[in-house]
Amino acid sequence: MKNVFLISLFLVLFASTLFCQIEATFNYNTEGQRVCLVEVSVTNNPPTATLHFLDANLNNNHPTAVYRRNLYGAGADWTLQVSNLPPGTSSWTDTNVNAGEVWEYQVRRTNNNGDALGYATAGIYYDQSNYKGQLLLLISNNLPIALPNEINRLKKDLTGDGWYVKELFVDEGNRDLDDGAAVVQVKNAITTVYNDAPTNDKPKVLFVLGNVPLPRSGQGLQSPDGHIESTGARGSDSYYADIDGIFTDTATYDIPQQGISLIKNFPGDFRWDQDLIPTELELAFGRVSFLNATTGIDADETASMKQYLDRLHDYRHVNSGTKIGTKTGFNETGYSNSTDASYRCLPALSGTNNIAPSGITMQEGHNQWVADNGPLMWYMSNQHIPSLLEWDTVGMDALVYSSDQSNFGYGDTPNYGANNPWQASTIRRLLSYDSKCLITLWTTSAINVFQQAGVGEPLGVSCKYIMDHNTTNQNYEKVAQNWDEPAWWNRTHFNFFGDPSLRLYQTFPPSDLQVSTISTGFTLEWTASIDQDLVGYHVFKSDSEFGKYQRITGAAPIANTSFVDPFYQYGDWYMVRAVAEEASGSGVFLHPSQGVFVQGQLASSENILSLNVIVAVTPNPASDWLHVSSEKAMDRLEIWDASGRLVLEEKMTGWSNAEIAIQDLPKGTYYLKVYGGRAIGKAGFVKI
Repeated sequence: MKNVFLISLFLVLFASTLFCQIEATFNYNTEGQRVCLVEVSVTNNPPTATLHFLDANLNNNHPTAVYRRNLYGAGADWTLQVSNLPPGTSSWTDTNVNAGEVWEYQVRRTNNNGDALGYATAGIYYDQSNYKGQLLLLISNNLPIALPNEINRLKKDLTGDGWYVKELFVDEGNRDLDDGAAVVQVKNAITTVYNDAPTNDKPKVLFVLGNVPLPRSGQGLQSPDGHIESTGARGSDSYYADIDGIFTDTATYDIPQQGISLIKNFPGDFRWDQDLIPTELELAFGRVSFLNATTGIDADETASMKQYLDRLHDYRHVNSGTKIGTKTGFNETGYSNSTDASYRCLPALSGTNNIAPSGITMQEGHNQWVADNGPLMWYMSNQHIPSLLEWDTVGMDALVYSSDQSNFGYGDTPNYGANNPWQASTIRRLLSYDSKCLITLWTTSAINVFQQAGVGEPLGVSCKYIMDHNTTNQNYEKVAQNWDEPAWWNRTHFNFFGDPSLRLYQTFPPSDLQVSTISTGFTLEWTASIDQDLVGYHVFKSDSEFGKYQRITGAAPIANTSFVDPFYQYGDWYMVRAVAEEASGSGVFLHPSQGVFVQGQLASSENILSLNVIVAVTPNPASDWLHVSSEKAMDRLEIWDASGRLVLEEKMTGWSNAEIAIQDLPKGTYYLKVYGGRAIGKAGFVKI
């Protein structure tokens, strides 16, 4: 068990160092007053949540108030907890809490020129193992053909993280992200899936994977730094994520200073007019695409995608044998608005005792500093331009990398093989390098509140809420100031590159899940997780492999490495997740591992079938007939659709080769299972 009191001692010892850093990099009278710096520690017996005001020794004149609400609550439901805390107060403890809860806090300090605001999230052994909701996996249709095993594995991993995955396949067309008519078709498909979902289980996350057409939106609204390059119809996945927002296509933006034809905007060109997101986003979103981000060669794009998906899988399952951990770093000499994000959010993610300033004042050297001090959960280089050469030679030993240079946000422009960061789609290209990095984020002045990730919330979901912020939506109110002006909030071209469902913490999963039947029911047994902070396990069940898994253990994780289900039905799927304590700058929460799976196909006390048959399907993709060959004689063959539904089943009576008629199957991705004796084999194919 983690010792929260020891964590608090570390916090106190490190706080003086952080205070000195604040004084060195902030002019407190003009910049530091805009944000309150907060970290949380908790106790379980009795339950308490203590907010530590990290800049208290710099506050000699202004009182502080604390508000509280449920996680992601509506903007109107902040309730006052305490007011007029005297200047210099270093902490406040909330005793009106219970174990298993999670809260958000707003800290407001009244200054001479207005209010400074800070946010914190407090988890008090809050269990993150519950069902996450629906996730839309938007995939270009070349990937299931080029990388069938990796795509199927990704879907399984997302399911194993608590999501119910809905796949949407998109024609990659002429391999051009800029296909406005196709963008409308994709948006219509997303909207249909969203509207058809149950009212209480709407999709929450959109994961865009591969050569999916890129929406464009915007006209002449400039950023605070005045870059003309940041105006016009910029890449805008927020168009897909704003289900009910009204986007128009009637305006003209064509000025001589904006020389990039791709970004000009004309009526009826499927480039939308809006610079600001019309309504609150229904979906968090993220994109992984290497089309025209590397060299423009298809083989390189496929290799980059495979490498990314392999890294993503390895991170989720901690296949390296070592966790990345909770250390974070930042460049404290960057732009004040991006350094503000570092001070505001990193304490919530890693705790102050795990934060290190890099002290780098040049463009180069960031990657080497991370390599020498990592691995890191996050590195914020802030104002500096990422060096492609450094990424190629040193890599990035951090899970998340962010910067604030204007050109770093131009992930929508094609690369055409360029190394100039203004032309190289740098933010997308960085994910193609062999490194630990799985998310690259443009932490502009507006995307600088995502403290909810400190209690295990998916980072993309956390970022969605601050992307929504504008002058009327005050869910996460901010103070307007230099480099963080209202005109820069809520922009349609804010983007997230990487897996938006990713959580910033890891737990070692169990292994070797086996099944058997006994007189009292159905028994699951597994090998224990090696996690040092292990609390126990949760067991889940579904009627299909990629279905919605319901937890069948109680509120508390079980300690045993076995579980009996007395309500077993033939064909049920089971998932087991290890649960560990995780301490962060947001308290202590219960963090689940990836799930491990097994299907119950037993009518007697026999072991589960082993996956060891090599199966080949040709042609792939196929339209009318599918030739199946197996290294072992087949007893039975099944075809399942992408939603986990059995659509075809045939007895094979010992054949090693078979021709299967698929004319009547709808177009899409399918998975084939072959059973032979004590073994099973799988293969994927696409029906066209």
